[in-house]
Amino acid sequence: MGLFDSIRATLPCGVCGSSVKREIQTKVRPCLMLNLEIGDTIEPFFYGDYWMEEIWHCDDCQRRMPEKERWQHPQTVFIHCINGLIVEVTSTKPPEGKLLDWALVHQLSRDRLRYRETLSKVKSSILAFRRRESTKGENNSALFDFGPKTVDELLDKIIDDIDLAETGEPVGLF
Repeated sequence: MGLFDSIRATLPCGVCGSSVKREIQTKVRPCLMLNLEIGDTIEPFFYGDYWMEEIWHCDDCQRRMPEKERWQHPQTVFIHCINGLIVEVTSTKPPEGKLLDWALVHQLSRDRLRYRETLSKVKSSILAFRRRESTKGENNSALFDFGPKTVDELLDKIIDDIDLAETGEPVGLF
């Protein structure tokens, strides 16, 4: 199967009619198991205004279908990108010559993905610290005993991670 990136967007199903947030898997660069949304930038990006065509399957329909028919109803989705910035995800590709909603494009931030990843790592750091605090005194494996040991160490690590993210460098695990 290999690696892929996921683009999440609300799409209607052409078979059952449900309209929920869907996962569209894509192998168009960089295939690092990223979770992208409208407003995120696919790095490294292609220059220009382009559309990516992908296939997705409705989870609701697949649960209801017999095993033999599960993959027989693929649906097409079009992902609109400008210089790597995901601007729109739609079931139908608009006709050539349609003008962009530039006000929307300018509102979308190029740093949303990095911001969400930083917040996710900060949350993981806090949860790991709380888990370690709640199991103090218990016999824990040294293999899993890493990360900050005091509140001051935790806060210092969070500040360091934020500083790294602001400079564009990847943040650490803890």
